[in-house]
Amino acid sequence: MGESKSALIIANYQYDHPGLRQLVAPAQDAESLARVLADPGIGGFEVRTLINEPSHKVTLEIESFCENRKRDDLLLLYFSGHGVKDADGQLYFATVDTQLIQHNVRRATAVGARFINEVMSSSRSRRQILVLDCCYSGAFKQGMLVKGDKLVGAGEQLEGQGRVVLTASDALQYSFEGETVQGEGVRSVFTNMLAHGLETGEADLDRDGSYSLDEVYEYLHARVSDKQPQQKPMKMGYVEGKIFIGINPRPRAAELPPELQSSLEDPRPWVRQGAARELEKMLLGKHTGWALAAQAALASLATTDYDLRVRGAAEKSLAAYAEAERLKREEEVARPKAEAERATQEDVERQRLEREKAEAEGAASEKAEAERAAKENEKQEARVKADKKRLAQEKAEQERVAREKADAERREKEKAAAAQAAREKAQLERVAGKKAQAKRRKREKAVAERAARKKAQQELRAGEKTAAETRRSSLSRQGPVVGTVRENPKDGLKYVWIPPGTFIMGCSPSDTECERDEKPPHLVTITKGYWLGQTEVTVGAYKRFAAATGTAMPPHPDFNPGWSNKQMLMVNVSWDDAQAYCTWTGGRLPTEAEWEYAARAESTEARYGSLADVAWYNETSRWHAHPVGEKRANGFGLYDMLGNVWEWVNDWYDANYYKNSASQDPAGPVMGVYGVLRGGSWSSDPKYVRVSNRNRSNPGSSHVNVGFRCGGEVAGR
Repeated sequence: MGESKSALIIANYQYDHPGLRQLVAPAQDAESLARVLADPGIGGFEVRTLINEPSHKVTLEIESFCENRKRDDLLLLYFSGHGVKDADGQLYFATVDTQLIQHNVRRATAVGARFINEVMSSSRSRRQILVLDCCYSGAFKQGMLVKGDKLVGAGEQLEGQGRVVLTASDALQYSFEGETVQGEGVRSVFTNMLAHGLETGEADLDRDGSYSLDEVYEYLHARVSDKQPQQKPMKMGYVEGKIFIGINPRPRAAELPPELQSSLEDPRPWVRQGAARELEKMLLGKHTGWALAAQAALASLATTDYDLRVRGAAEKSLAAYAEAERLKREEEVARPKAEAERATQEDVERQRLEREKAEAEGAASEKAEAERAAKENEKQEARVKADKKRLAQEKAEQERVAREKADAERREKEKAAAAQAAREKAQLERVAGKKAQAKRRKREKAVAERAARKKAQQELRAGEKTAAETRRSSLSRQGPVVGTVRENPKDGLKYVWIPPGTFIMGCSPSDTECERDEKPPHLVTITKGYWLGQTEVTVGAYKRFAAATGTAMPPHPDFNPGWSNKQMLMVNVSWDDAQAYCTWTGGRLPTEAEWEYAARAESTEARYGSLADVAWYNETSRWHAHPVGEKRANGFGLYDMLGNVWEWVNDWYDANYYKNSASQDPAGPVMGVYGVLRGGSWSSDPKYVRVSNRNRSNPGSSHVNVGFRCGGEVAGR
C-alpha cells in the first residue's frame, strides 16, 4: 500500500458567546479549499469538513484524524475562525460553544494549540501540514479582526518534528474579512489565495506541473503581501524531503535554459541537432513546464528548420513522445480493468477467508457450548452430591445431639430420683405416682399423634382418589372434552377447556423447597369447568385491545424494541391493565386456585416436567423473555405456565390464607394490599419456578418480567 493523503477542514463562523463576533468567511473558505483539495486532478486528498461543531466533537475528530497512520502518510489540518488565548498566553481555537470568562477562555470549551501539538506529535505520520487562518478576538477594528498578539505565537506553540505550520499572520499582524458581516461576505485573503493558486496553477512557480509546499508558501507570501501589506504569512517547522501538495491542472510552458535557447538559434546544423536531442530528454522528463516548452520548440524545428537532419531529429523526438503518450494512454485504459480483476480476486479470497472463519467460529462455538453443558452437568452432579452429603451430616449431627440430650436427661432424672429417695421415702412414692401418670399421658399423646398422621395420610390418598373420580365423572357430565381448543375472535388467541376436578393445592408431597405461605397442602375442588388462555397474552393481541379501546401501549422493554415482535408476550402491564384486557375479551383473570389446578394438570409434582423442557428461567433465558409457546406444554396443553413471565391472578395475597381456605372454588381473601403472581419468570432462580410457589406485587405496578393470561367460562363466541 502507498502513502495516503488526508485533510481535515475545520471552520467556525457562529459562536454562542456574545464576546466572539459572528464571522462570514470561514464557511466559504472551507468549501473552496475542501473542493480544491478533494479534486483528484489537483489535490487528490480524502477530505472531511467540520462546520460550526462543538469543542468536544472537534477534539475527537482531530485525534481520530491523526490515529492509525503510516510514516509516509500526508496529513493536512486546516482551521479557520477565531483564535483566543488564556491568561498564560496559551493559544486556543474557538468553537461554537467556546466560553469567555472575564476576558479569559474557559479551556474545556475550546481546542488548545498544546492539545493539537501533542496529538499530531503522537501520530506515526512524519509528513504533516497545519494551516491556520484564524483571528484573535482581543482587538477589533472596522473591517478587520486581529489574528493575534505577541503572546499568541502560533508557530512556536504548534511546531513539531515532521510538521510544517502555515499561518495567515502572526504577532501583531491582521487578517481581513471585508467591511461587513452581512450578505455572503468577503473571503479570507490567505485562504482565498491558497485555493485560487492551486486551482488556477498560479502557485506552480517553477512550472514543473506539481505544487511543492515551499513554492506554495512563496506564492502565498507574495500574493497576500501584495493584497494586504499588513499581513505577512509565516512558515515554520521542518520535514525530511519535499512535500508535494498536488498537481497543476493548468500547466504552462516554462522558459528553456538560456544555453539551450542559444543552441536552437545557432546557425550550425549540428549544434541545433544536439539541441533537439536535449529537447527530447526534456519532452520525456517529469518537468511538465519544460516538456511543454520542448514540445513547442521541437514542433518549430520539425516545420521551419532548413536542415533535413535537424528536422528529422525533431520529427523523431516528437514521434517518440507520441508513442510514449500512446502507451501511457493504453496503460491508463487497461489499468481499471486490471484493478477490477484484482479487486474481484481479492473479493473471492476475502469471501473464502470469511467462510473459513465463520466455519471455524461455528465449530468453536459448538465445542464451547458442549464443554459448557458438560461443565454444567458436572456442577449439577456435584451440587446434588454435596446436598446429599450435607443432609446426611445434618441428620447424623441431629441424631448425636438427640442422643446426648437424652443421656443427659436420663442422668439428671436418675440423680434427682436417687436424691429424692434418700431424703424421703413417702415423697418418693408420691413422685413415682406422678411420674407414672406423666408417662401414661405421654404414651397416650404419642398414640394420638400417630393416629392423626395416619388419618391425614388416608385423607390425602382419599382426596387424590376423589380428584380422579371427580375428573372422570366431570368429563361425562359437563363441558367440552378436556384439552378442547377454541379461538377468541376478539383477541385472536387460543383458549383451552379446563374440566372441573379436585386436587391438592399448596406444597407438593416431594417438594423440599416450599415456603411458609405454600402450607398446609389442602384439598380443593373446582366445581365448574372454565376456559384458560393457551399462552400468555401476546403483543399482537394487546395491540388489538389498545386499538379497540384507545388504550396507550406501555413503554416497550429492551428485548422487544418498539413492540415489533407480535409473538412476544406482553409485559409492563399492571393488575388493573390485565383486568381491563380480560374484561374486554369477555373473560377475567383466573383465581389462584384455578391457575394452580390448570398448571398442575393432574400432576402432584413440584413441576409438570423437566424445568429446562417446560420453562424459561435465569439459567436458560439469557436474561430476557421469549416468544410464547417455545417450551413443552403441560398435560392440559397450556404453554409457559412456569417461567418466561410471572402471571397476575385475581386473588389478593395473604401468607396465611391456606390455613382457612375454602375447600370449593376458593376466591382468595376479600381484601388486601398486594395482588398474587404465579409461575416464576425468565429472571427467576429455579426454586421459584414451581406450580405451588406464590409471589406478590402492588396491583398498580408493572414490570418487564410480569404478564398475564385470561380465563373464564366462555371463549370463541
